[in-house]
Amino acid sequence: MKQLKKKTALIVDDAEINRVILTELLQDDLNLIEAESIDGAIDIIQSGKTPIDIILLDLIFPEKSGFDLLEFLRGNHYLDEIPVIVMSSEGSDDFIERAFLLGAIDYVRKPFTERILVRRVLTTLLLYQNKKELIRKIEERYETPSSR
Repeated sequence: MKQLKKKTALIVDDAEINRVILTELLQDDLNLIEAESIDGAIDIIQSGKTPIDIILLDLIFPEKSGFDLLEFLRGNHYLDEIPVIVMSSEGSDDFIERAFLLGAIDYVRKPFTERILVRRVLTTLLLYQNKKELIRKIEERYETPSSR
């Protein structure tokens, strides 16, 4: 049976306790990278050293907000490849709508139910993996001349 490569999640949260909790929840299923600031997250993404498969993003930071990262990702077409799940204690309709308008794939309110969050992350990864595979197959089909 083919061994699948472990996917990598970027956790972007300025609160260390939140990063610790997420690491505990996801370390068995994913490789994890942490950023405690928006600029740190952008540096990790732009470096390209490790391909990021999903981003778990808090919105509230002392300086820049999670919205700034969503705008960066959108402006550089990263959202086409990297799904973002926003996690925030802010649950106003305006915040949620803005996150979706900027390209977030999901919005989870803190505090979250741990096992539900894990399922949402893994399901999102599976959906994106299936999407990429389908696109690859379509591209292969139309790039290869028909043998009729």
